[in-house]
Amino acid sequence: MSKAIGYNPDFNDYVHIWNLDPPNPHAGYQGHLWILVKQEDGTYLIETYDKDFAYKEHLYLEAPAKPGNAGYPRLKRRSESELQSWVLLPVSSDPDTYAIRPKSFPEYALGLLDYNCINGAHVVAHNSWGKPKLQHYWQLVEPPTSVV
Repeated sequence: MSKAIGYNPDFNDYVHIWNLDPPNPHAGYQGHLWILVKQEDGTYLIETYDKDFAYKEHLYLEAPAKPGNAGYPRLKRRSESELQSWVLLPVSSDPDTYAIRPKSFPEYALGLLDYNCINGAHVVAHNSWGKPKLQHYWQLVEPPTSVV
């Protein structure tokens, strides 16, 4: 599960993974839930489930202007920037497993900083050097009814 720092999504937050089991069901603490919004060109917006406290609106994951280990995707207000467009690329026979690539950087995919699958690891867009590898795989799931 991914989340913005501090449970609730805030403008310009970066994203990291977090082992929260069970997820927190209280309003304002559901930064771990994301909504995929399909666009006309087949790409997706990644929208926060909770609204930002300051702007009272949903935020969108935006790819960094320069991807790589130091390039953290961040939560931004909605814009027409292609940096907010993401390509879901099927990577296995499981219909719910995808790599998530920034439309602007098709050779990159979302993964974890330094490929470390640890609690609190930052999500980054790094070079997949061809086809996405296991460390770029993300699985779509339905949220438990207790949290929506």
